[in-house]
Amino acid sequence: MNAALSKGKNSEAENAKRENERHWVDLIHNPIVAWIILAISLLITLVAWTISDDYAEKRAKERFEYQIEEAQDAIQKRFVNYEQVLLGGLGLFRASSLVERKEWHEYISTLQINKFFPGTLGVGYSLWLTPDQLTGHIEDVQQQGFPNFTVRPEGARESYSSIVYLEPFNERNQRAFGYDMYSEPVRREAMTRARDSGKTAVSGKVTLVQETNSGVQAGFLIYVPHYSQEANTVEERSDALVGFIYSALRIGDLMQGILGVGLPELDFAIYDGFAINKNNLLHDSNVQTQSTRNNYQSRFQQLQIVTVGGHTWTTDYRTNSTFDTATSTSQPALVATGGIIIDFLLFNIILSLSRLRKRAQALADERMKKLRERELQFKAITDNANDAIISIDEQEKISYVNSSAQLLFGYATNMIVGKPITMLFPIAAQPVVKEAFDIKHIDNEVHYSNNLLELEGINRNSKVFPLEFSLAHWQSGNKTHFTAIVRDVTERKKIERIKSEFVSTISHELRTPLTAINGSLTLIENGVTGTVNEKTLGLITNANRNAKRLAALVNELLDTEKMASGTMKYDMQECGVTELINKALEINEPVAKQSNISLSFSEQVSVSVYVDPNRFIQIMTNLLANAIKFSPTNSTIKTSVQLINDEVKIAITDHGSGIPKEFRSKIFNKFAQADSSDTRKHGGTGLGLSIVKLIIEEFKGRIDYTSIPDKETIFFFFIPIIKLD
Repeated sequence: MNAALSKGKNSEAENAKRENERHWVDLIHNPIVAWIILAISLLITLVAWTISDDYAEKRAKERFEYQIEEAQDAIQKRFVNYEQVLLGGLGLFRASSLVERKEWHEYISTLQINKFFPGTLGVGYSLWLTPDQLTGHIEDVQQQGFPNFTVRPEGARESYSSIVYLEPFNERNQRAFGYDMYSEPVRREAMTRARDSGKTAVSGKVTLVQETNSGVQAGFLIYVPHYSQEANTVEERSDALVGFIYSALRIGDLMQGILGVGLPELDFAIYDGFAINKNNLLHDSNVQTQSTRNNYQSRFQQLQIVTVGGHTWTTDYRTNSTFDTATSTSQPALVATGGIIIDFLLFNIILSLSRLRKRAQALADERMKKLRERELQFKAITDNANDAIISIDEQEKISYVNSSAQLLFGYATNMIVGKPITMLFPIAAQPVVKEAFDIKHIDNEVHYSNNLLELEGINRNSKVFPLEFSLAHWQSGNKTHFTAIVRDVTERKKIERIKSEFVSTISHELRTPLTAINGSLTLIENGVTGTVNEKTLGLITNANRNAKRLAALVNELLDTEKMASGTMKYDMQECGVTELINKALEINEPVAKQSNISLSFSEQVSVSVYVDPNRFIQIMTNLLANAIKFSPTNSTIKTSVQLINDEVKIAITDHGSGIPKEFRSKIFNKFAQADSSDTRKHGGTGLGLSIVKLIIEEFKGRIDYTSIPDKETIFFFFIPIIKLD
């Protein structure tokens, strides 16, 4: 009564839950909801488009800033390289008391400045002179082979500088030979700064004296001071100044060498100092006119300060149309277009679902009805099954039992559901049950044990009884479930025990009188009791043969019973295969000769096996006897041995009538006979092959055969060999 009330309450709760779920589903599929979702999704699309557009703009700006950073870094690194050239020249002057013109030529030629230092017109040395040193200096240079040499521009000044070395000493650079750079204000500022600081100094914008009337570029110079001795103060440096190692550079060629085509997406202009005007313009990478560039609106622009040799350059970087092409993306448009399409598709889907809702609900109700019918059908089938049926979940806990299971174990459903399956088995059998649930992974596939197990069960009253237990599995989503079929075999075991005792008793009771009958008939047949007439002798011979056949049947029955009960004793030992086969052939040779049949043995191997030698000979004798019985006269029965991996294969081939295909499944069963007429003709109990199979399996081997009717039959078996360490 209470159970029924509880069940009714549960049913009402489930119905209420379903109605609540249906209410929410109906609400979701309402047309008004479709319009609300369309509005929200369009708003989300707008936000997504904004985010995508901002992201594309951010990536473009990062690309622009990265290229600027690369350009700035390249300029700084190239200046360091150019400075090293001058410092190398300074090292040459410091290492030598007098650097001659030829030595300077060799040093600069080795550097290959035209190849590795583009933009450099020349690298030279400018000597620092006082007014009283000027005349002597001019005469000294003229005596070196330059009769027209003079320091330019002429005129009285407090200090002079004279370019004495300049390589390469070509026509262009010869224009600067003897030029007093200290006389020009921009150069003088840089030279003074280098002299007073003792550091490399870069000049402002100048027009180099090497320039011609065409292709004029803005230039600048780099100075490194040369002192006669160590100087630490401005005064000491001024007194110790000997001259300057310097280089003259054209800014256009320099930038082409540094950046080349490395900034195809950017236009840049370099200005001397901080002021952005035409007078300070050092270099403009844009080959178009200024007015044309002004008509193009750059997407990004950034000013960068570069300090080289104590001098400041301002670089104006701007993006060009190549940058716009490279960074253009259709992602924001795709986001907007795709979002709008998806929004309206979603809108149409919800409207369609609204129309399909009733039909879908009707189908769902129909399916639920069929499912309930199947559940009732399943329950009816399982409840009326004679075997116990138990469902088990992944945790090996019982989820369902049928009526037979409740009767078998004495538990009601509520007493057993949710409990571990092992509660139905005594402690000794529980490990075997647990092993049956083990999942094995072989070649990435899941395998379950589904063998039929003979175990002992235990009921609610703690009574232990024998049963058969088989387990099947099935998947539900990612979960694995098991179904066990349990059968009480108490009565069957009782019958088997009675049958075993009966066979054992009958066999023992028959063996003694049969032995006496066989012995007596043999004595009479051999004439020990006197001469008997020919007719009587035939009857006695026939009786003796049948007595021997009956004795063999009794022995085979006893062997079968011992094997079935597990009481058969084996004298296992290491034996040579070839020796055992030869002995078996020797035993069966007389029988074969009586039927005019030859026995042959080929492919002998020297391997050992772990067997009972007498039982091995029993196997061979049974197989050879069958082959002799069914082989035609004057034929040969071949025995062969073959070593295959860790097993030895022994095969017996005859050319008799063969075995029908339909008999394959029964041939190793007890009392199996392929042809009753042949059996009567040749005799046989039908137990031989079943005994052979049991013995071979005891040896950890297996047996099988192939047969072509009226042509060839091969019985073969495998036995593991003994491996030598």
